[in-house]
Amino acid sequence: MKPITVTDSPVVPNPNGLDAHRLFASPLVEVVYIHLPAGHALVRHASPVDTLFYIITGTATVESDAGNVQAEAGTLVPHPKETFHRVRNETANRLEFLVVKTPRPDRPPRMDE
Repeated sequence: MKPITVTDSPVVPNPNGLDAHRLFASPLVEVVYIHLPAGHALVRHASPVDTLFYIITGTATVESDAGNVQAEAGTLVPHPKETFHRVRNETANRLEFLVVKTPRPDRPPRMDE
């Protein structure tokens, strides 16, 4: 068993141009750490698998066709597959969160046009 750190994890190329690091990946799950600067938002997309957002630091707005929620540090927000969504940082503070996809996607997300 070996601990995994953000700094030692590979950066995941993404359409948002963000600091996103793949912390773990197996056929059953993928875990990505994202730092979303103040005032920024992810590109709206739909993942082919169920997704969990765990807020580490800050407050996130999860905007979704399934409903919108605000989530503070220590909160887990489950999100259904194939539902368009994006995470927004509408604050002046740092937002850090984990994206957990299960199972690990075998294709890229659908991007909103």
